[in-house]
Amino acid sequence: MADSLCYACRQINPDLFSPIFDNVQYMAGPGIPLPPINWIKRSARAGCPFCMCLIANAKTDLLPDEILSSQGMALTRAISDPHQALALLIGIDDVAHIYCFRIPQAWWHLPMVEIVNPNREVDLISSWIDNCLQHHPCCSSIGIEYRIPTRLLDVLALQPSKDTKLVSGDKLNAAIKYAALSHCWGPPSTRPTTTMKGSMSRNLERISFSDLSLTFKDAVKLTRDLGQRYLWIDSLCIIQDDPEDWVSEASKMAMVYGNALFTLSALSSADGTYGCRVAVPQATLPSQRFCDTSFGPYRVRLFEGRIHKWHEEYGDNTYRHGDFGGNPLRRRAWALQERELSTRSIHFAQNQLLWQCKTLKSSSELPWHEVQPVDDWMPQPMENFVDEDLSDDGPVVTRDRWYMLMEDYMSRLLTEDGDKLPALSGLAQNFQPQMPLGRYLAGLWTNHLPQALLWTTGSAYGSQNKSSSAKRSTQYRAPSWSFLSIDGTVSYESQRLVPHSRPRPDENGGSYSTSDLNVLGFEVQPSGTDAYGSIKKASLSLCGKMIQLKMREAQKKEEIVFGLAGEWEALEATDGTIVGAIYHDIRDEVVAGAQLWCLSIREELYGSEIHVPHALYQRPFSDPEDLSGDNTLVMGLALRQDINMSGTFKRVGMVRWVKKSLFSQVSPSEFTLI
Repeated sequence: MADSLCYACRQINPDLFSPIFDNVQYMAGPGIPLPPINWIKRSARAGCPFCMCLIANAKTDLLPDEILSSQGMALTRAISDPHQALALLIGIDDVAHIYCFRIPQAWWHLPMVEIVNPNREVDLISSWIDNCLQHHPCCSSIGIEYRIPTRLLDVLALQPSKDTKLVSGDKLNAAIKYAALSHCWGPPSTRPTTTMKGSMSRNLERISFSDLSLTFKDAVKLTRDLGQRYLWIDSLCIIQDDPEDWVSEASKMAMVYGNALFTLSALSSADGTYGCRVAVPQATLPSQRFCDTSFGPYRVRLFEGRIHKWHEEYGDNTYRHGDFGGNPLRRRAWALQERELSTRSIHFAQNQLLWQCKTLKSSSELPWHEVQPVDDWMPQPMENFVDEDLSDDGPVVTRDRWYMLMEDYMSRLLTEDGDKLPALSGLAQNFQPQMPLGRYLAGLWTNHLPQALLWTTGSAYGSQNKSSSAKRSTQYRAPSWSFLSIDGTVSYESQRLVPHSRPRPDENGGSYSTSDLNVLGFEVQPSGTDAYGSIKKASLSLCGKMIQLKMREAQKKEEIVFGLAGEWEALEATDGTIVGAIYHDIRDEVVAGAQLWCLSIREELYGSEIHVPHALYQRPFSDPEDLSGDNTLVMGLALRQDINMSGTFKRVGMVRWVKKSLFSQVSPSEFTLI
């Protein structure tokens, strides 16, 4: 690659790429003189890859021709982000920002990338897998018992034919390795080849390669090219019309994906007709190309355009700032646990390959590195009691991690309504070791109660859609207090604090007390043998303080005020004064003027991510004292009494900013929540 550089680029001082200038305190580093930009443009047209990257996004439209033709330029480290970018200067004008990264020597084994000739996908994937196996100890100790799946595809059994066949796992060597596939099934018209009761014996003999969807063909070919013999695909390795086999295999997802050597994720494919491949190879897109070149002891990668951050390419975002991108698999509920359970995943995104293991996230652009998102609004998880452990692997962070996963899960789609709990079973099983004192209760954990009950339906912070379009499942699948009874998005914003605000009862308004509510017991009846799967019924036995309030009559639509986390409506006492707000679980479940029971769970804290709306009490809550003493407010649940069972209630919403003084003369009572 160095031989293809023009004369000017070959004179560039290698010190420009020294690690010493990565730190912003050293600012620009050495200034490298360059010819006028018109000279650089001619060099780029002649094929110099470095010049191509320099001028790809240069902004020179307002500069006179004399300067473009005769005034020399300077190349320095960018002042704003010197660790990853260069600046092209004409005088004092910064006319281009060029992303540039040193390639670690551990990755020099890959061929140097030419601007129109990126690394082969198979070479890159092999390097990722080898690097992980050799250098990532935490990826080799995943804590899951190694067991071979019940069935696998043998992709080499019928060579030289491309055909494959099913094999029984109990007939294979216990030490075999296998790959797994995560994919979208798509609509009935494009549904993939399946194993049914009637085709089981035939599939054990042969599955014709020509009968496979394009996604399955790509997965089989990639498995072979990566030196593996066995592949797990759900539609072929589970008997689809055998309910007993389906339930049994669905409960093993933690083992299947956790033990796979790697998972191929057809991220950008809406169904089997799109293949397991990058939708639009990045090297074909203008201003999204990159190349490698050597300068002295450094090998560097330069980009024509901006770097594509991993979370943007996949479709993640930090606390829902925006939407989830255009990758279809990112929208599927089953795919969440397939991603989270997999030790190593290769995602075929729209523009490039993405790598994910327990140690590293990277991409075709930067196989060794993830460009971290810059987020200046990252809420902090709220403690459940004073001095709760805030370490990275402590209960506060672990609890919020589960809340975020559930927010993610509830934003995804399911074809079958009854899959809501089974599609989460493997993830819950995998989380159980992190909950040594907890029991799983239809999406919640006993050691998170009662605070885990404080979710709301509707979009989370930062989303453009604030209104709730949630619906209650028509068939029973979870109790009213579990968000899994809902179809729609949910949020745990009530259990988070604004950045850099961690209130303490002796310092700021509110306290961590939940002494008004005690969990006396619980009951969960699974539908089958999977303790984390579908259930017949579930209930909580509680003892707490409840008062009756009325949802305010809304004479005008404008009186329904929009809060930061969805629609809320005012609650009023018997004398008509406003005493709090309700977030409905389902908009039409409670009519205006209805009497509700309000259950107090915990005090509101100054510094909560969602502030007290000014419109509620017509006054600001700008100081900690505004939420202390006689001004203390609480959050809890809105309940409706079950007309068929005495002492039994159902959840209909969450209440916030209710005056605590209303509960002062109320005695705790025991009741059942279903």
